[in-house]
Amino acid sequence: MLDSKCREIKSPSTKYNKRKIDTDIILAVYPDYDIVVIKGRFGPYIQHAGNNYKLPKNIEKQKLSLEYCLEVIKLLKEYESYIKSKER
Repeated sequence: MLDSKCREIKSPSTKYNKRKIDTDIILAVYPDYDIVVIKGRFGPYIQHAGNNYKLPKNIEKQKLSLEYCLEVIKLLKEYESYIKSKER
């Protein structure tokens, strides 16, 4: 079951990041946090603040709670900063 903060999209298409996304590929939307979970060509991913964060391909739709998405974003940001610090 999806989080209560997740909103259903009623219109046939919506705009995120200046491109149209069909509603059948949107897995979850959290507009208060600017988070959209999308089923992409290479697996699901999270769009947040202009960045994309990939998710495991076998993720269950029920796991896509707001807390899970925020945790993934936090961990991937930490990983990216770690990789950048090692490159210096």
